[in-house]
Amino acid sequence: MFTSGGTQSNLQALLLARDEALAAGADPARLRVLAGECGHFSVQKSAALLGLPAGAVVTVPATRTSGCAPTRSRPNWTAAPAKG
Repeated sequence: MFTSGGTQSNLQALLLARDEALAAGADPARLRVLAGECGHFSVQKSAALLGLPAGAVVTVPATRTSGCAPTRSRPNWTAAPAKG
């Protein structure tokens, strides 16, 4: 599958992930998206377009090189399910 850019790519990726999670029996109100703080603006917009709940996008801190540091962000993503 090819898309024309970042916005369309993020929307497509979140659509596929959401549909797979729902097919596996996930509670739609508890779905979360982890996104780097330097991530593309379209992640928030795509989540809203797909009907994910407010606050579904959890921001993950970035490293000095703008990468995501899972070990630095662990409190964010482990607390995400507890938030709803």
